[in-house]
Amino acid sequence: MPSRKAGRPVAKILSSEEIYKGPVFGVRRDKVLEPHGVRAIREVITHPGSVVVLPVLPDGRVVSASWDRTLRFWDLASERPLACLTLDSPATAVAVLPSGSELVAGDRLGRQLHHLRLESGDSR
Repeated sequence: MPSRKAGRPVAKILSSEEIYKGPVFGVRRDKVLEPHGVRAIREVITHPGSVVVLPVLPDGRVVSASWDRTLRFWDLASERPLACLTLDSPATAVAVLPSGSELVAGDRLGRQLHHLRLESGDSR
C-alpha cells in the first residue's frame, strides 16, 4: 500500500535504477506503485541543484530551468555550459517549439512567459 505524506497518498518506490550519470545531471528509472494500486515507471532527473525541467533541443543541447531563476544551455558532448539567462522568477515549464529553433519558458504563477529564438549549437 502506498504511504501517506501530509495526509495525501504518495507512490511507493518498488525498485530504482540509475540509467545515466553525467556531470550536469543524471537519470533514474523508478518502478512505483501509485496510490490506488496502479504500477508505473517514472524517469527522474537528478541534479545537485533544483532543476525543474530539462528539454533536449534538436541539435543535442540541453536546457535546464532551475529554482535559482536560470535557464542554462548545456553541450553534453563537451560537458560544458554554453550560456546562462537569468529570469525574474523561476521557470517551471519549458517547451521547444516544433520548428526546433524557438523555446518558450513560463513561471509557475503564469505571470511571465519568455519566447527565445535559438541559434544552432552546431559549431561545424
